[in-house]
Order: sequence, then C-alpha cells, then structure tokens
Amino acid sequence: MSKITVTLENLQALSAEFENFKPEDPILLSQQSLRIIRASLESLCFLYQLLQGGGGIKAVRELFGIKLQKQGGQPDHDDPPPPNDSPSPTEPSDSSSQGDATDHEPQEETDSNESENPSDEPDCAPPTDDSDENQGSTCNGNHPGRPAASDFPNASICSHKHATLKVGDRCPDCLKGKLVLAKPREQLFFVGSAPITPTRHRFLDLICSLCSKVFKAEPDEKQKEDGLGEERLYGYSAIAMIAILKYFSDLPLYRSAKLHNLHGINLPPSSQFDQAEKLANTIFPLFNYSRVLMGSFSCYFADDATALVLDTLSRVKSHRSTGKASYRDGCHSSVVIGLDDWGRPLVQIKTDIIHSGEFMDEILRHRCSQLAAPIVMWDRCSVNRVTVGPILDAACNQHARQKFKDCQNDHPSLTNLILDCYWRIFSNDSKTHQMTDQQRLDYHQTKSKPHFDRILTLARNALNSKAVTPNSEVGKACQYVLTHESALGAFFKYEGAPVSNNLAERTIVYIVLLRKNCHFFKTLTGARVADVILSVGLSAYYYGVNLFEYFRLMMANSSSVRKEPEAWLPWTFLERYPEYEIKHKTRRGSWPPLTDAIGVPLAPPR
Repeated sequence: MSKITVTLENLQALSAEFENFKPEDPILLSQQSLRIIRASLESLCFLYQLLQGGGGIKAVRELFGIKLQKQGGQPDHDDPPPPNDSPSPTEPSDSSSQGDATDHEPQEETDSNESENPSDEPDCAPPTDDSDENQGSTCNGNHPGRPAASDFPNASICSHKHATLKVGDRCPDCLKGKLVLAKPREQLFFVGSAPITPTRHRFLDLICSLCSKVFKAEPDEKQKEDGLGEERLYGYSAIAMIAILKYFSDLPLYRSAKLHNLHGINLPPSSQFDQAEKLANTIFPLFNYSRVLMGSFSCYFADDATALVLDTLSRVKSHRSTGKASYRDGCHSSVVIGLDDWGRPLVQIKTDIIHSGEFMDEILRHRCSQLAAPIVMWDRCSVNRVTVGPILDAACNQHARQKFKDCQNDHPSLTNLILDCYWRIFSNDSKTHQMTDQQRLDYHQTKSKPHFDRILTLARNALNSKAVTPNSEVGKACQYVLTHESALGAFFKYEGAPVSNNLAERTIVYIVLLRKNCHFFKTLTGARVADVILSVGLSAYYYGVNLFEYFRLMMANSSSVRKEPEAWLPWTFLERYPEYEIKHKTRRGSWPPLTDAIGVPLAPPR
C-alpha cells in the first residue's frame, strides 16, 4: 500500500461525510476515504504502542515535530541549556570585575580594520543578543524535570514489605497463582531535620549480683566509627558538619546556633568553634605537608583579598626588594593554588599582614633548584610580584578583557572588536581540555595567537591615532594590554600556561563570602583555623572528594594523619575510599571540576 499523508483537513472532510448519515442508511465511502481511515487507525495503533513502550511525551513531540511553549513563552528545547557559569557560543553572559564568564557583544559592521584579521574563519560564530537560545531556560540543565531516585546514589534505601502478603502466598484475587517478587518501584522522598541532632544512648550494662562484676554494653560498629564510646560529646560527623556549615556554607556560628535553637537544640557558638579548632588541629599536619609538596608543582595561581582581624597589631616588616623596614597593618587572605604535572590541585590560604606575592615566595623556597621554572599566574599589582627563583610570568586575560567590557559604551566601535577577539580566544580554549599540553600549545598558536595579535594592533592603533585619550578608561585598558603583552600571551608561549586566573578568583569567593557573612576574625587564631580548614577542604573538593566523609575519616584516624599525612592527600584518599568520590556532572574522566575562563574545565591529567 502506498504511503498516504493524513492532514487535519482530510479528517475534517471525512467527518463531514458521516454527519448526514442515519443509522439505518448504508454507508458508501470513496476509495480515498477508506485509505484515510486505514492510515488513521494504523497511526493510532503505532502511537499507542509508542506510549506503552515508555516513549513518553518527549517521543511523541519528536514524532510530530512539536516544541511546547514553557511558561513565559520560551521554547522548550530538547537539549538542556549549559550551566550559568559556562556560556555557550550562542549564549553570552555578563560578569563582574572578577567574574569567570566571558561576555561577548554582537559584532558590528566594521571598516577596513576587519580585513586585518590574519586568522581564518572562527570555528564558531559569535553570539547575538537576540538569539532564541540566549533567552535561557528555567529548567535545570542536568534535570529538565523532576529528579529521579537514581540521581542520588548516596541516599539511604528503605525497603517496604506488604503488610499481610509474602512471597509464595496464593493470589487473593484469582485464587490460583502464587505471589512472586515484582520489579521494585522507587519513590524519592526528602525529609527535614536539624544539621546536627543529639541522641541519648542508654547502655544497658549487666552486673553480677554476687561479685558486682560489671559487663558493659558496647555501641555498634557504625557508632564506634563516629567516636561513640570515647567519652566525647560531639561525634566526628558533627564536627565535620560544623566546619562545613561555617567555612563552606558561610553560616556564622551564631546563626547556626539560632538555627539549632529553632529545633530545640542548644548548640552555643563557642562550643562550635571548639570543635572546629579540634578539626584544624587534626588536619594541620596535612596542611603543612601540602605546603612543602606544592613547592615542586609546575603551575601556580595566586591572588589575595582584604581581611579584617580585630586584634592584629601593626608590625615592622622589611621590603623584599629594598630591605627597607616599615610598619604594616593591612591584613590579607592570600590564596595560592598549585597544579602538579598530572593537573592535581592543592590549595594554600594564609591570612596575615602579607600579600600573595610574599606568600608565593614562602612556597617557592621549598622548591628544588634542579626543577624547571614554574608558571605563575598573578595579577599585575607590584606587591604581588614573585622574587624567589626564576618563573615563567603569566597574566590573566579575563582581567584585561573585563577592562574593555567596563568601558564598552564609551567607545563601542573599538571595544566590540576587542571583545570579539577575546570571545574567540576563550572559545578556542574551551576545545582544548582533552588535549595534551603540547597539543594545546600548538592549537593556541594556530587558532588564538592571531586574535591576540589583532587585539594588540587595535589597541596600538587607537593610541597612536589618538582615537582614544590615554587617560580615558578605554585608553587605560589599551595601555594595560600593551604593557603586559608578554605575560598575557603566556598561554600560547608555554606548555600548560592557563588563559586566566579564574581558578584563584573562584577560590577567593569562599573567603569573600565568609568575610561578608561573618564580618571579621577576632584573633589570628580564628583566622588560621579558617585557613587550615579551607585549604585542606578546597583541595579535596576540587579533586572530587566527598568533603563530609573526608573530614570525618581524618578525625577518626587522627594518629594516621599525624604520622602519614601523604596518605591523606585527596588522590591517595580516593584510592583507598573510592566510594567517597563525588561524581560531578562537569567532570571528564577522573578530572575534577576545575574550570577556566568561561566555565571550561582545565586540561586533564597528562
């Protein structure tokens, strides 16, 4: 039978033929009408089989080519949208002065300068503000709808049996068959409770009525692993939760105490800090070992943020270059992140009267002189300059790009062209995360270097032709790019050199949010407790370790952490406890969710 296309008009016309028929009249249909009825019935049977087979509404939409409209008139795309911090080539995003995302504005019609672009056509076209995909979607990129039970592999499983029937019983319906196990059905169910809950353990000890010998009851193995039975008030899991709430969820201790008071639990802020200090003392050997180990790494990211420590007094410190002594009282939280030859990260944070350049010098003093010069990514502030040993200097292109973004409206004809070049550079870098260092270097030299050279040409021509004044914001941005030309171009000069310093910027966010919610540290002791917990915790989180279990197990094995800190590095920890690996959605293979300029993961282990 030949294929026939049934439209709505065909069905309406066929329905009209039956309107005038009476039940007793014979029905005479044309050959075409019979073909339409048969094709309609076959389509209905196919649709029924499709739904019975679990195809769902999505399969029906694909069959008929229908795109449903979401609330607000936005089209519901079949493919999930990218995460908010990783815009696609068709979805630009706006960022702050230290943001991670790379914006791009629509490329305007250009003059003869457009022909100066020495590169070929870009691998992908720049975004436009009026594209459909730029409108965004309100659904989660990984879960377009309701989450499934399989999305929570670490959730506890509670099995339920039938109240009156069991396997092997006679069927109460047909009274003939026997009951067997059916395919288990799962329901995801969330329950609420306080983060930390007390439990009264009552031990039913036995005593001899004659000799008074006491036989003590023991807790089960799981409770022993949490510290029960050691005459302690707080379990290891409670200590880990206190640290996570305070330093990684930015919940001040007094707010945490208020939260627990609403549940009828008395948890004073001073008691919480005592437990956090115990955790810091336990993991301090790992913190010190990581600092020494970082001295041999091949790539570093450095940055700092202001900090407020109330009881800190000014002190005399000598200038690193001139040796001149002076009083200094400005506290900073300095962050240094190191990547080894396999791309594995370690984080070090120090809060004191210190800049990140001085902290970087302390770390590099542990470096063997036989090793090759490392790549150091730092901002161009003079106090953050590294003075110990030879280094390969690198600068953040995101900072340079942001300078043009901030003054985009002042000189759009120039800034749009420069932003377009930067967008192409970051777009090229997003395709290199599965490449080796040498392949990535060759790719950037071929694809990205022409765009970077064009940025320099546009900036130089704008200053030489006096199209922009040197004292304007656009002029200062052009001068910044020309002054730091060599460091900004490190990503196509050295193997493994990153494009931006966004890894350090994202780490600084934890410190800034902690300062925003807690306002200050009372003493340097409190600041150093935060430094130790944040440094060890972020190193583990960046590598994909379950932070709660990581802290809990280190508390339970404090003697091992003290004697063998190398056995508790994130990668050695996962070798022993692979079940505590976090399956990040953005991970490639075994690589943790470290992302560069526009939310693109850094290079995988080499």
